[in-house]
This record gives sequence, C-alpha cells and structure tokens, in this order.
Amino acid sequence: MRVCRVVLDHRALDRALDYTVPLELAEQAGVGSIVRVPLQGRRVRGWVVADDVEPETPRDRLRSVLSVVSLGPSPELVELTAWASWRWAGPRAVFLRAASPALLVPPSAAGAFDHAGPGDPPGELRGFDQAPPSDQPTSGN
Repeated sequence: MRVCRVVLDHRALDRALDYTVPLELAEQAGVGSIVRVPLQGRRVRGWVVADDVEPETPRDRLRSVLSVVSLGPSPELVELTAWASWRWAGPRAVFLRAASPALLVPPSAAGAFDHAGPGDPPGELRGFDQAPPSDQPTSGN
C-alpha cells in the first residue's frame, strides 16, 4: 500500500504526518490534493505534500486517508510552500491554504480545465473565444 505525507490544517501541529492511501483513492490522491485524515478521533483537512514515501513510523501503525476532498495547489506550488515556510518562519499550512483554490474543486475535474500552457502568449487563455474589437464607438461619449 502506498504511503503519502500530509501537512495538516491544524494550528497546534506544524509537521507532516504519514498516511496510507487506500486503493480506491490511489488515482485521486497525489501531491497537492486536499484530503481528510483521522487525527485523535477527528477528521482533519490536510494537503498531500509527498507521495510514495518511506514512512517514519512502522507501516502497521499508520492510519489511512479517509477521502480526497478537492484538487489543491500544483506540485510546484507545494514545493514552493516548503521554501516560503522556511523563509518567513511560518506554518506551512498557511502557505498551502493561500495556494489552494477558494472553492472545492472535485478531484474528478482534474482534466476539465483548459489553462494557458507554457508555450501560450501571456494573458491569453485557450478554450475561450474572445470577441474582436468593435468598429462601433461606445455610446455615451
């Protein structure tokens, strides 16, 4: 069974914990995913910050990820949050929260968005039609 490292959205705990990934969540749970995990009898939100890691505790003592709630920041942004946390001496969860979408994005929507890629000119989005400039002057001038 795969093991992932999760940073919890919990003020009192500023470290990553290891959790196993159940087979039914294996495709959805990746670096950046927002997950629910058990912690002292509660379900706590967290971000997967490393995947397929060697656990720091024995495998038989690890708890499982309960669910994948939303897509989160990209793996590159997750890596950047580690640096930002070190640079500004703040909890990593604060930076992960800021890098995450404001609303929940279902994990099944991973390929549904058509973002501008690295080769696209800045300021343009693929998949959206832009209206050509109008020949008519605006009224009210």
